[in-house]
Amino acid sequence: MHPKSPFPKFLLAGFFLFSAALSLFAQKTLDEELAEKPHKMRPGFEFGLLGGAGAYDFNDMSQMSRSWSTPGYSTIGELGTISLEQKAQPTVGFFLAGYFAPKWGIRIEADALVKRIFTQGGSSSYAASWEYNFSPAPRYNSASAIWPLSGDFQTTVLSMDLVYRFSVLSPLEAFLMAGPSYFRGQFHARTTSAIFYVWQDGIVGGGDWFPVDISLGKTLEGIGLNAGFGLSLRLWKGVKLGVEVVDYMGPKATVDWTLLPGSYTSASQSSAYVWNLTQAAADAIDFPARMSGVDLSLSFVRLSAGLKIEL
Repeated sequence: MHPKSPFPKFLLAGFFLFSAALSLFAQKTLDEELAEKPHKMRPGFEFGLLGGAGAYDFNDMSQMSRSWSTPGYSTIGELGTISLEQKAQPTVGFFLAGYFAPKWGIRIEADALVKRIFTQGGSSSYAASWEYNFSPAPRYNSASAIWPLSGDFQTTVLSMDLVYRFSVLSPLEAFLMAGPSYFRGQFHARTTSAIFYVWQDGIVGGGDWFPVDISLGKTLEGIGLNAGFGLSLRLWKGVKLGVEVVDYMGPKATVDWTLLPGSYTSASQSSAYVWNLTQAAADAIDFPARMSGVDLSLSFVRLSAGLKIEL
């Protein structure tokens, strides 16, 4: 499942509130501006430093649902869920724009969404039920557990945009921009899930559920698009205060969970059984066929403010 996050709506609301504040400030200084020669947009260069917040379109869930049997167990059912939620994170960036005409220009920009650590909003749950076929009579049992999730997510973006700017109310300017972007995102996560394992040691056998470690990691790169708009308020000669909203449309990929080898102990047996899971055995289990992957997206909405300097 991949529901869209409502957070970009709050970013847009914040942008319009900030824009309204800029407009009021511009209106307040309008009388002073009219007494002077109105500023005219001219060709030239502009450098800017930006800071703000970015909201990912990323809120996903991995699921497992299995039902099977063995000669010793008439039914074995397994259900698992891993929920992932990526909330807003700080952004920093800078750009250099060159205006070859009073209103038209090219802007080159680098942005980074600061690494965010998963501390809340992520978890892994597992539930199992099984029925023995051993004499004197079948016996039913069940168990469940929940574990925390840890990991981090960060993205860097390089963009080249065509910019169109126009005067709204001196000293306030507005601008529109759009163009291609190069995305590079790194995502890592680790948690615990479980596997119901049936073993046979000589004439002795059994079955139980085993908590196991799983992880995923992905470096995702690709070309996408961005489009945005904003306002610039001239504070004094050559210096502006700017605010902008940009929608980045980046690449997507499905990332699978990996079962890690190790020594795992049965969870509900009165006498614990240790399962020594080798790398070859972990690969043979094919955990991605049990647990669905994560739909990773580098798309996000950025709301930023900062200073612009005309060079």
